[in-house]
Amino acid sequence: MNNIEKMQSRSAIFGTTTPAAFYVHYDGAASAATLAVASNVLTLTEGGAASAHDDGTSAAGTLDTQYATGDTIGELVDLINSVSGWNAHIVDSLRLVASASLTNLSTTSVHKTSVAVTHATTNKHFVLALGVEIEAAALTHYSRQSEGNVSEERQPPCAHSATSLPNILEAIPRKAERRPDRVARLIEVVANLTASGSGFLHVYSAGQAAETLLATYALTTTVERTIGPLILNNNELVSAAGERLALYFVAATPGNMSALTATARGAYGLPGQVAAVA
Repeated sequence: MNNIEKMQSRSAIFGTTTPAAFYVHYDGAASAATLAVASNVLTLTEGGAASAHDDGTSAAGTLDTQYATGDTIGELVDLINSVSGWNAHIVDSLRLVASASLTNLSTTSVHKTSVAVTHATTNKHFVLALGVEIEAAALTHYSRQSEGNVSEERQPPCAHSATSLPNILEAIPRKAERRPDRVARLIEVVANLTASGSGFLHVYSAGQAAETLLATYALTTTVERTIGPLILNNNELVSAAGERLALYFVAATPGNMSALTATARGAYGLPGQVAAVA
């Protein structure tokens, strides 16, 4: 299909792979900015002092995920973006996912550089994303990815390529073009719960402001589930233009996801015979 520009293949082993829930970077007037995460509380500084971030309850520069104003990833990212110069964009997560499951992060500079805030290992949910991310003010151009058990297989990057995937070794913010005309495609998923339990795979077309559920598949104990190849007969799942596809693995009972292994294959490019969701 000549409308496919990039093929992608991503794999994950639950408890070993640590997806990036979202990236944060600061590009304001101050000469320094930092971010720290401890016990699901974010502390942000700008120019050596507390930033102007306010969750309505905590001190300035502190965002506490236990409060209703920031208890989902979407709300937390919106709070970060509410202060000029600060940019956060969701990658391997969804706006609806609870934010009270973040990995601690020691004080780290985010001044003109992107820093990943990752999901802590839980047994309840897991998200992998496919496709181009164009909505965030802070975009990241990647030329190579290979870390741990997450992998992306790509052709050599072209002059206009822009993706947003986690665990990238080379990240250069703000230099990627926005590609609002590209769609993400899911071709095939192979998932296996190797221990007792069951769960579901929900596939979303996901932007920074909203997400739309496209399909749901059941996962059962010790049974490898292959979904696809969906590209046959034009049945592949396709995101809305400019959005990524987020694969949201959810346990039916807490604990089930601890045995999850998954591989997803997809692509992105111009819309073709398959129409993007509205």
